[in-house]
Amino acid sequence: MRIEMRRKTAVLLLLFCGLALSAPSAQGTPGAGPAETLALRGAKVFTGTGTVHENGVVLIRNGKIEAVGAGLNIPAGYTVKDFGSAMIAPGLVDPDTALGASGSNSEPVTAVQPGASAEDVFDRFHEDFERALAAGITTVLITPSGQNVIGGTAVAVKTAGAARGERIVRTSGPLMVTIGPSAQMRERIPTSQIGAVDLLEQTLERARSGKERSPRLRAFARGKLDGFFRVSSRIEIDRAVAIQKEYGLRLTLVGVGDGWRMMGTLEAAGLPLVLGGYSFNTPDRYLRVPARAKEAGLKIAFTSGAPAANPATLRTTTALAMRHGLDRETALKAITGHPAEITGIAHRVGSLLPGKDADMVVFSGDPLDLSSRILNVYVNGVLVLAHTAGDQQAEREVCR
Repeated sequence: MRIEMRRKTAVLLLLFCGLALSAPSAQGTPGAGPAETLALRGAKVFTGTGTVHENGVVLIRNGKIEAVGAGLNIPAGYTVKDFGSAMIAPGLVDPDTALGASGSNSEPVTAVQPGASAEDVFDRFHEDFERALAAGITTVLITPSGQNVIGGTAVAVKTAGAARGERIVRTSGPLMVTIGPSAQMRERIPTSQIGAVDLLEQTLERARSGKERSPRLRAFARGKLDGFFRVSSRIEIDRAVAIQKEYGLRLTLVGVGDGWRMMGTLEAAGLPLVLGGYSFNTPDRYLRVPARAKEAGLKIAFTSGAPAANPATLRTTTALAMRHGLDRETALKAITGHPAEITGIAHRVGSLLPGKDADMVVFSGDPLDLSSRILNVYVNGVLVLAHTAGDQQAEREVCR
């Protein structure tokens, strides 16, 4: 009983210490505004760039990473949080979701909707974000669905934060493109894949010649705005690669489907890939695609498929890809740095480097080991999720 009381007291002191440093967040999770100076110490710090610091320290000032390294000297006045044997990694990034979308994330009345934006359906109060945080995901790309040949632009948002504006990392991009069955409808054109390809090519031709009124379409057609091209079959991959080559588009292929049959085509195209989410029922031939893509020199990123799938599927996808040949360094990059680069937000998130947002996850062990528990999640240097009650890590947390 006395041991239990001491543990409860330690936790209460921990919480009091955190509250003294910052007011409660709007989401009701620990933390409020970023502590001016904060130092996190763990047995290992994974930067997301391939570098791992043993006995690592991350220094944070005003929500940004000030320094990161092994055994850094911590200046006086910093709030120090020592996580002992736990490990620190960048906040995870999911590059293709409908997490936090209020209502439909498509407008299927007409097949070409370049003016539509997923920013308009971003609901910062959505309960999806609590599930994402619990999975260690700190940034997501909310993408329009595949019901349009051109379905508008995605928006990159943080999964925590008090104000709507501070949550948005990128607006107006990438532009979503689909020629598959989901974009074909009886009620409006196109009604077939040949019609979808024809509509897309006509639209690109008009945009390149300046006849399209949409500035987004003109920028996309001239290679100045990036795009996500959803593909789920070999013929879709073949057409997407041909269109990319013909028009010089900045494309990432999303989904890939039976791309395991098209590795030669994908390698020759050299386009980034968004893969997943995988489950334990996913056939081995699909699970081997990430390793083969890496060997081909392609940049890969993983998605969870949330909210249709649990956001925790993001780490499951990574573990399954590793089981089928993907190396550990690339696996971690595929849920941190690579999706940030592919979505154009790497200047802020995806790795633990000086000047970037202090988005971090504290794991009880190796972040790629599914048995490792998520202990703490920080967004912009703010503690937004904590599972430290009763843990030894919590009892080691100190304020000074």
